Amino acid sequence: MASSTSLDIAIVGAGIAGLGAAIALSRIGHKVEIFERSHFSNEIGAAISLCPNAGRILKQWGYEFNRANVIALIQGRAFNANTLDLVYFAKYDYMVPKYGAPWYLYHRIDLHTELKRLATEPTCGSRPVKINISSQVVDIDCEKGTLTLANGLVYQKDLIVAADGVHSVIANKIIGDGNPAFPIGKSAFRFLIPTKRLLDCEATRSLFNRVPSGTNVAIAPDRRFVWYPCRNGELYNFVGIHPDRPKRVETKGWRFSASTEELVETYKDFNPKIVEICKQADDVMVSTLFYRKPISSWTKGKVVLIGDAAHPMLPLQGQGSAQAIEDGAALGVFLSNLKNMEELPLRLHLFEEVRKDRAAAIQIFSNFGMYFPPEKLEEEAKQYVKGPIPKTASDFHDFNFSYNVFEHCIKVLRSTDNGTQKFGDM
Repeated sequence: MASSTSLDIAIVGAGIAGLGAAIALSRIGHKVEIFERSHFSNEIGAAISLCPNAGRILKQWGYEFNRANVIALIQGRAFNANTLDLVYFAKYDYMVPKYGAPWYLYHRIDLHTELKRLATEPTCGSRPVKINISSQVVDIDCEKGTLTLANGLVYQKDLIVAADGVHSVIANKIIGDGNPAFPIGKSAFRFLIPTKRLLDCEATRSLFNRVPSGTNVAIAPDRRFVWYPCRNGELYNFVGIHPDRPKRVETKGWRFSASTEELVETYKDFNPKIVEICKQADDVMVSTLFYRKPISSWTKGKVVLIGDAAHPMLPLQGQGSAQAIEDGAALGVFLSNLKNMEELPLRLHLFEEVRKDRAAAIQIFSNFGMYFPPEKLEEEAKQYVKGPIPKTASDFHDFNFSYNVFEHCIKVLRSTDNGTQKFGDM
C-alpha cells in the first residue's frame, strides 16, 4: 500500500500515538520527522494495559512482544476494599481465540522503547523516522503547514500530525477555546513495587503468591486501588484513584510527586494489606484525571489530531493507548496510494469520519460512572454508536476488541467515488 506521492510529515509528540503514526506512515513511503519536547529522560515509569484491538495492529507492524517484556492478562478480580472479599471474577483465556490477540500488560517504558525501535530502524521499503528531542512546538499555521519551535526554528511540512497529548498546544488551533480538557475532581496515585519485596513481606504475600497474572481492584464508594504485574512479572504496578484535594491542581499542576504518608492517609480505611502496600511505596506520582467532551473536528488545513490530543479518556475501559494506536493504523491506510497532494484533504476527511465516532463512543464509555452517572450512558453515547449500546462487561469487550481498523478503513476507501479503482487490489 505504498504511496506514489511521498509526503513530508511532521509528528508533534513521541508518545504512543506519535510513534504509532510514525511507524504506519513511514512504512508506506512517507518521510516522517517527530518533534518531541522532552529529552526522553523523564518517561513515565508506570505500567499500562494494551487490549487485543491494539495488539493485532502491533503484530502486523512487526512488534516484538518478547522484547517488551509483556505479560498476557489471564484474569480480572474485584474486591471489597475493607474485607477483600471477592465481588467479581472473570477469566480472560478466551482473548486469543475470540479476538485474535492477548490482553497485554506492559511497563510503559518497555512498550515505548520497542515502538521507538520499530520507528527508527530501517526496514525494507521504509525510511527510518527522525526523532528530534528537546524540540518544543510553540505555534503552527494550519493552512501553510508550518510549525515553530521554542528556539525560533520554523519547519514547512506537507502534513502535521498533532500527537501532543491531553494538554495539546495544537488542539486549540482546530477546536478553538470552547471545549478545553478540565479536571474531573479525581486523581491517580501511580507507583511500582518489585514483586520480590511484596512476596518477602508477610503482610502482603498472600495477595501476590502464585496468583495468575491479572488485574485486581479494591473498590470503595469514592476510591479505587488497582494492581497488576508488568515487566515479565518482576514488578507490580499500582494505581490509586481518589478524590482531588482542594486547590491541588492550581498549586501543584497536573502531574507531581506525592509522599508515602499522603498515600497511606488516603487509603488508611482500606484493608490492612492494602495499607501495608501503600507503606512500601516509594517514588509515588500523582496524575490529575482530565475529561474533554468529544470534539466535532479533528482536522484543519494540513493538520490532524490523534491520540489524547483528539480524544482524552479516563482509564476505566483501558482503551486510551489502544485508540491512539488505531489512529496511527488508520492514517497508514488513508494516506497510502496517494497520487498527488490534491488528494490529501479528502483522505484526511475520510480519516476523521472513520475515527471520530468510534473514539467519541469509547471516550464516553471510559467516563462511564466516573464523570457522569451510569444512567446517562445511553443518552451520551447513542449519537456515536450504530446499533445497541454496550451494557455488560462482555458487551464492552466485543465493542472494543472485535473492531478491525484496517478492514474498516479499506472498506471506506473502496466505497468512495475516487477510491474504488485505486483501492480495488488492496
